[in-house]
Amino acid sequence: MRRCQEVVLLTSLLFRAVLAQDDVALANEYADRVLASVRNDRELVAAVDPLQVPDFGENSFQITGGQVLGLSAFYRSGNSSVQLSQDSAIVTTPAAVNDVFFTGRHRASRFGLTITGDIEAAVNRVHTLIVYRAPIKGGEARLEYFQASMHVSLAEVFTGRVAR
Repeated sequence: MRRCQEVVLLTSLLFRAVLAQDDVALANEYADRVLASVRNDRELVAAVDPLQVPDFGENSFQITGGQVLGLSAFYRSGNSSVQLSQDSAIVTTPAAVNDVFFTGRHRASRFGLTITGDIEAAVNRVHTLIVYRAPIKGGEARLEYFQASMHVSLAEVFTGRVAR
């Protein structure tokens, strides 16, 4: 009898593991389709690549005409994880974009000197975490959370000239 219970328990655990792998595979497939759809949506790509950055700074330092390039090349960078509740699935998907580039103009004024010129910065990789909730019984998935963090490797170049 005990042996039979062990077999039933083992079978149940294996079945759940197979279902969990199926859930992850489905979540990965869904994330890949959504990200491919975003990459192929010309209107959306035009809105984010290049992304226009509003002018910012203080009285003595300003950055103007900023643009971020390369944001449209998002891809899934790892396996999704799936948590099931009674009525929905919460899916967490890591994604990334490589080779993000910033360009703009800078102006710095101090002690009667003004330095103006170009600014460029490159980030090797931006990591993101996308969390969405999907109803189990059908319906639309909804974005719950989005987090972005950049890889530490940052290269910047300032060029310019001094004026009095």
